[in-house]
Amino acid sequence: MSRYFKVVSMAAGVAVLLLSGCAQVPPKPSAMASDSYNFEGLEKVDARGLDIAFIRPGVKFSSYTGLLLDPPELAFRTPDRATKEIALTPTQKSMFRDSVEQHFQAELGTLESLKLVVEPGPDILRLKIRVQDISARVLPQSGGAGGWSNILLDAVGEATLVLELRDSESDEILARGVDARAIEGGGMRQKGGVIATKWSEVEELCKRWASIARQRLDALVEGG
Repeated sequence: MSRYFKVVSMAAGVAVLLLSGCAQVPPKPSAMASDSYNFEGLEKVDARGLDIAFIRPGVKFSSYTGLLLDPPELAFRTPDRATKEIALTPTQKSMFRDSVEQHFQAELGTLESLKLVVEPGPDILRLKIRVQDISARVLPQSGGAGGWSNILLDAVGEATLVLELRDSESDEILARGVDARAIEGGGMRQKGGVIATKWSEVEELCKRWASIARQRLDALVEGG
């Protein structure tokens, strides 16, 4: 059985209880128009680990010494019942938000070029994290004598992660990164239609995002 979880960045969707069996490699999320993520005349650049990246020309990033991390924002899409989309539970949404925040806090605490701070300042960058367009859908695979509790599912999710780096005092945007990722597994619907969940894949995704953010920030500041 498989579950597919597609994430478009720089936080994700739903992770469901894994079942035995081999998973197919999920397809790469559809290409994003770069203009959709650039409204301020930023310059498009290549950045390892990100699908799309922009930077403001002429910024001396080496003059910054600290990083202020905003709480992550998550935006969930209204489910389209015609395509079997489902709404995530409040618990699932909370778990997702907590995972994003915890992994970014832990990973960015190991930055070599910046230190995490709690207040803005003249030499402080601000990182904003948004995971948007989050959705999930499930498709029955087989039934059983146990009724709802034995209905196996494929799960498909989508989300968009957008990272924005700003000057903490002026709020001028200095850089933006967008990334797309996919996770898959299997699931089982329980009584009442609730989807049993396991968050290991989402945890790995959030950890990966945080690692990319740390690497890109260090490279940006150390590079000037």
